[in-house]
Amino acid sequence: MRRHLVDGDVRPSDWHFTYPWFPIDHYVKPMWERLRDDILAAHIRDHPGTRPHGWWRFDAPEPRRQVGGTGQPSDALLPALKDTYSFGVPTSWWSDDNAAIHGCGIPVDPDDPPLIESEAAYLDRHNLLTDAERKRLPAAAFEPERLNLKDDE
Repeated sequence: MRRHLVDGDVRPSDWHFTYPWFPIDHYVKPMWERLRDDILAAHIRDHPGTRPHGWWRFDAPEPRRQVGGTGQPSDALLPALKDTYSFGVPTSWWSDDNAAIHGCGIPVDPDDPPLIESEAAYLDRHNLLTDAERKRLPAAAFEPERLNLKDDE
């Protein structure tokens, strides 16, 4: 489960944590609280300008911002999906089909997909970057990231 707190992956031995009815936060959040300091220190050392899955799940002040491109996260129109985020980025985006069925919303434009603020830019905006991290980050780490929906196909 420690690896889940770092990278968000669920191993076969952890499949029960993916069941919709399983109260994952009840079990995983206390584990995160116990391991947070060790996981964060190692993650910041090895991956400056980013945070592990547990931090995004339990400690992030808000989701990362969409800073450009065309498309709308599904939770903007269907609030029940508010918890469908991965590393601060919505995992569900409005599609042409959604727009046709519901008669509203802005679907993702594959020629101009949403731009999301980078983790480094997010951490900087919230004054959460350590001085050591900031020194190790290239300027490109602060550039927006183009949403890649192809992984979901």
